[in-house]
Amino acid sequence: MNHHDLNRVGTVGANAQDKPLQAKDTRSKIADLLAEIIASAATDSRHDPYHAVGNVFTPLEAHFLELESYALETDQALVQEILSDPEITEMLPQVYAVRALFEHELEWRCASETIASPKAPDLIAKQVEDKLEALPSAFYDVLAGCQRVLFAGSGPFPTTAMALYRKFNRPVVCIDRDARANELAHAYVAGSETPYEIEFVASELADVSNFDEFDCVVCAFLIGVGTSAQPVETKSMFIRDVIRKMPANLPLVLRSPQGLGGLIYPSLSAGSFDGLRFVEYPDSSAHCVPYDKSFTVIEKI
Repeated sequence: MNHHDLNRVGTVGANAQDKPLQAKDTRSKIADLLAEIIASAATDSRHDPYHAVGNVFTPLEAHFLELESYALETDQALVQEILSDPEITEMLPQVYAVRALFEHELEWRCASETIASPKAPDLIAKQVEDKLEALPSAFYDVLAGCQRVLFAGSGPFPTTAMALYRKFNRPVVCIDRDARANELAHAYVAGSETPYEIEFVASELADVSNFDEFDCVVCAFLIGVGTSAQPVETKSMFIRDVIRKMPANLPLVLRSPQGLGGLIYPSLSAGSFDGLRFVEYPDSSAHCVPYDKSFTVIEKI
């Protein structure tokens, strides 16, 4: 779930002489925030979000809101300086793991509370409309010719899948490894009281062996990450393994952040996908963009 109404934090000042000082201050604030997220999320190692959903990570919402506001930074020099800081990069694997747990819990709560509301149909309609507006226009352009979409990592709050169906009026198949999340997602769609041609399957994307019935595969930000100790490498390796089983020219569309979005989700790089078509939207070589407006398309050629 993304939050778009925050004032930007940590932006470099207009005066040139202020930049070094403010950049140092921004790095320090981000490092402190990441450390707080890791420390605050310390929990019983037996906690598994796929079998026990509670409010363990809810107190971290304010921390992640602040981190998301930093992720809107577009000054490339500052972005590179922060992302190359060893103190920060060493913490990111743990932050990604916490983010995965936090998002699962947040989406579970949002879906459950919405379904339970007497105004559920209106609330769901608004949430899907918000998602329709939040997704970048280029994302829709890439999917425009697809007749049947496979959406991986859909989770318990399937607003993206519903937005895709609303946009194109074409069937969407959602897969998620958590059967309970799929059950809640199905109840959420039913609660909309609006016809949606969406199917939910409890499966790992890695276990899909036949992609012939699909025109496109769309993946959530955290696909392949889980709680791995090396989430960037794991995500890239996972995607390469999936693409090996996919036909040529079948696009794999990945929500992949640019810039300081890499503080929240692991970013992909073209160097990890030699021999494959790798296109970033927008082109990150030109400028940084807000983390929630970027995605990557990878396919065999």
